[in-house]
Amino acid sequence: MARVYFGYQMIEGEISIHQEEADCLVELYESYLEGESLTAAGKKAGIDKPHGPLGRLLKNEVYVGNAVYPRIINQDTFQRVQQERHQRSKRLGRNFELVKDKIVIVNSFKWREEAPDALNPFERAENFYQLIEVIM
Repeated sequence: MARVYFGYQMIEGEISIHQEEADCLVELYESYLEGESLTAAGKKAGIDKPHGPLGRLLKNEVYVGNAVYPRIINQDTFQRVQQERHQRSKRLGRNFELVKDKIVIVNSFKWREEAPDALNPFERAENFYQLIEVIM
């Protein structure tokens, strides 16, 4: 494992809770739920990180515990923070749902079998372009 997440430490090959950082994480989650902005909650918790990394700390599921990492944040608190983040982003108009654009080509094309004879690259490109025919 290349690194351990904030709130954890590696001791003799085992991942354990880094208590000081874990306390900061708990404070971050609680402050955020109390209505503090993300950066204000980070400052209050003593976590000197910009907005993006603080957001990742709030959405990282590893803090509820798994087979490798012990639990720092209980599941209920984690879920409440996720709901709060969603509500705040919705209220601020920051919910962007990715929509996959589907390109529909209504025509078919065919390539005429002619060879452009121009030496100038621009004329040659124009001649190639003119070889395309639309099939209705």
